[in-house]
Amino acid sequence: MTGADNLEALCRPLLDLLQRISGLDSVYLTEIDWAQQRQRIRFAHNHGKSRVTEGFNLPWRDTLCRRALTEGIRLETDVPWRWPDSAAARELGIKTYVSTPVRLGDDVLGTLCGISAESHEVPAQVLDLMAMFAQLLADQIGRERAAALEWSRARAAERTATLFAALSDIGHICSRARTLKPALHQSAARLRVLDPGAEIDVMLPTDVAEPTAQAICDWARRCCHGDHTTDGAGWWRRGTRNWAACEAETFIDRDCDSVGLASALYEGDFQGGLLIRMRDTVFDDHTMRQAMQSLTLHLSLLATREHLDTHLRHAYEELERQSLCDPLTGLPNRRCLERDSDRLDAVVRRRGGHACVVFIDLDGFKALNDRHGHDMGDRFLIDFGRRLAEATRTDETCARYGGDEFVVLAHLDAADDAEPMRQRLATRLAGQFRLNGIDIDYPGPSIGIAVQRDRHESVGDLVARADRSMYREKKSRRGSGGPTAS
Repeated sequence: MTGADNLEALCRPLLDLLQRISGLDSVYLTEIDWAQQRQRIRFAHNHGKSRVTEGFNLPWRDTLCRRALTEGIRLETDVPWRWPDSAAARELGIKTYVSTPVRLGDDVLGTLCGISAESHEVPAQVLDLMAMFAQLLADQIGRERAAALEWSRARAAERTATLFAALSDIGHICSRARTLKPALHQSAARLRVLDPGAEIDVMLPTDVAEPTAQAICDWARRCCHGDHTTDGAGWWRRGTRNWAACEAETFIDRDCDSVGLASALYEGDFQGGLLIRMRDTVFDDHTMRQAMQSLTLHLSLLATREHLDTHLRHAYEELERQSLCDPLTGLPNRRCLERDSDRLDAVVRRRGGHACVVFIDLDGFKALNDRHGHDMGDRFLIDFGRRLAEATRTDETCARYGGDEFVVLAHLDAADDAEPMRQRLATRLAGQFRLNGIDIDYPGPSIGIAVQRDRHESVGDLVARADRSMYREKKSRRGSGGPTAS
């Protein structure tokens, strides 16, 4: 007995010893299932006429043990007289019955019993030994239960560590991802490794291909705004009070034991998520609720970052556009012209031909401002910029260079193409402008043009030559007048 490392190894020699010193036909250890109200014989030692069978199971209410425990009787030598209603006693032919409870603290775990077909006196010393044996067995049961509990806790801790390791991996997936959809699919794949039997659906409102998927997404949206989830995270187990809150019977299989929801939220709105359906789960509800909240946090941070990145990109694009645009006319500005100058150099190197720069100055513009006010001058610049944009081709750049000066960049196949280009622009930029009900007759701007002489001449040099050419034309046109109102 001193070397016994489990209940059976301790109990069998104790039963053998008890039978020898008591002289009873049979001695045995029982266990009581209080939840099911059943009693089962765990171990037995049979020697005489009355015998019991290990594993025998019967209702607790019909047992001699219950009667003896209730009435506080340790020994009865005339069972048929005291308990004539006991069917078990009649079937086994029990005349003598002895019993002592196996207690662990205040809990009765079972009984240590002995029976005989004959009336048999059992000395008080033997009854005291039975009580001592019962305590030894109770202590062993307590140790085994404590060990089982510790093992169960260790297994639960190991499983929980495995679960949260998966959540950590999903956190890394979400931190590296740029968009939600691939991260959801990768996260679902990681969870399937954790539990291959689980059904894990990726929910995306913009990627709904069938009515069931639509129903799942609609249900998830409702959950995100209901009072039975925490910020888009939910865990429901069939049979518990909160199962009714799931409201998802249309797509949850009858065999499904538990349902989890992890949503990707942006400013409280459902962007997508994971629906987890399990037929059986080894995790407790508290752990799974924590897991769903952790998943929701990772996915929501990604959804928020994706939206912020999109907004930031759009804001950057708009800022870039504004930085390259003249705020009055809407034409490209001088900074954009410098960028397109580099592009024009690259086109000439790649395709051959010639770079061409047209420099345009609005003759008489100051007089228009002085006569009609700056508001009229601004409207004239806007309308002029619109006409210039319409006069240029798609592969040409027209920009407001500053004040009342404009520049056009173009690629020419031949140097002789410069003059037709000048004529095209001059024709379209002269004529009548109607501004605020006033007709402005404009004879046209001064136009200077410069064509690249060789590949080494930069566009910047061409701008300077075109500017000088424009001033020569302006000087020759001096006296021809500027815009006049009619």
